[in-house]
Amino acid sequence: MTEKKKVLVIGGSGFIGRSLVPMLVSKGYEVTVLNRGNKKPENTIQLIADRNVPMDMEKASLLADGFDAVIDTSAYTLTQAEIAWQHFSTKTSKWIHVSSGAVYKNYQTDVPHKETDETGGAEIWGSYGSDKSAIDDFLSTRTGSTHTIILRPPYIYGPNNDVDRETFIWSRAEAGLSIIIPAKDNTQMQFLHVEDLADSVCECLGHTFDSNVIYNVAADEIISIRDWVALMLDVCTRKRDTKVLRNTLQGYTIRDYFPFRDSPVCLDASLIKQKLNWRQKYTLRDGFIQTYATRSAEELEKYLKKRSVVESELAAKLT
Repeated sequence: MTEKKKVLVIGGSGFIGRSLVPMLVSKGYEVTVLNRGNKKPENTIQLIADRNVPMDMEKASLLADGFDAVIDTSAYTLTQAEIAWQHFSTKTSKWIHVSSGAVYKNYQTDVPHKETDETGGAEIWGSYGSDKSAIDDFLSTRTGSTHTIILRPPYIYGPNNDVDRETFIWSRAEAGLSIIIPAKDNTQMQFLHVEDLADSVCECLGHTFDSNVIYNVAADEIISIRDWVALMLDVCTRKRDTKVLRNTLQGYTIRDYFPFRDSPVCLDASLIKQKLNWRQKYTLRDGFIQTYATRSAEELEKYLKKRSVVESELAAKLT
């Protein structure tokens, strides 16, 4: 009988983990999840530790045997990545890190970024982009027998998304409230379904690497803010009469009334397709239809509590 391959998923109970872990289990992997103990995913082994506490991570590592791969889905600061690497890199030969397209330095044009483009994090992302970039720099320069695979997705969506993006539009549409979009509504964006991200991780698990690599991973479609909102409204079958208002007034911060910045986010994912033969499963329409079906009217109604004073004020002025 063939022995199961073993993987460790750091942060396996979050948004990404809730799609990745069941996929790994279904493919026959023995999955160990490291989290703070608030939830144990089904059919997994659990290591309880706060990844921010070195002693916790040391104790957890002493309880773990070797792994065919470590998959880190929740490193947001360099310190977190360093602590995890210190205690678990010697237990595997393959380290997969879920990074972000926010690491790229310049998003001034709609030309999709390649993996070789300058990083450091664009100013619009604040510390999130610069911190993710610092992690990438750290992991990509590791030497030795453990090879690192860095995956950089754009905006991730799908069931269990804890970031208020698609739910932002759907909650307002179902309540019959106006949706305000920025004046620069032709800004180009790119997305990736969380299950397609999980599938790209699985592709990396099935491939042998002899060096550190970086891959952008994104869906083929690039869509404008305006067309994305139209798609969200089309998908929303419970919508009421909803007006889309284009903000032409000055002095308002976009993130106070809309879930995205008006800065392009586009990635060239040709390398992972070429090297690993990865392909997306979901088109944007199919992916958002599937995601919407997982959101109840009662759940979406709760998102309206996040409606800002600025949004209400703008809606009154623009109507």
